[in-house]
Amino acid sequence: MPRPILAALFVVVATAATATAQPALTAPAAAPPAERPPSSGGEAAAPERWLAIGALSLDGAQVDGVRLQVDLLGGGLISAGLAGSVLARGDQVMDTEVPAFTGLGYLAATVRLTGPLSLRGQLGIGGELSAHATDQASAMSADALSTTLVTEGALTLGLDVGRHWGLTAGPIVQSAESPAVGVDASTVTWFAGLRHR
Repeated sequence: MPRPILAALFVVVATAATATAQPALTAPAAAPPAERPPSSGGEAAAPERWLAIGALSLDGAQVDGVRLQVDLLGGGLISAGLAGSVLARGDQVMDTEVPAFTGLGYLAATVRLTGPLSLRGQLGIGGELSAHATDQASAMSADALSTTLVTEGALTLGLDVGRHWGLTAGPIVQSAESPAVGVDASTVTWFAGLRHR
């Protein structure tokens, strides 16, 4: 075999042997994708809307009625809702004191105080429906269902006794545009009850 061909074969064999002897070069492994740290906040917390139910007292010595109120909008610092109450402050008709029914809408602001305490102030406007005797001497009939425009301001203190439950109490000052017979234009009623948020 001619020498040029032998030399060419030798070069090919040597090149192949060198290539198999060297380790194969591999592409660097891609770095694993960085994981996002878990979100500390999670989903947005639901607003703290209050629902309160409790007793009303005109003089602080006895229970004269009940009140229920619930936040419908907002929550936290500012909220709005509806309140309804039944209060025994009407006239005596057939030896029975006729209760007054009050319903109103309110706007409230709640601030968190130290520890489990919170303070809520609210303003409301609505109406009162009550019956009154036509004859104050005999008090035998109640011709008289009267409606009265009522405005109120309240300041209540809340105390948490659990994650969602608490106690609440404070004064409610109501003013009637056309006060009923025997009822002052402004009255102070004390409220005490349970609160859920």
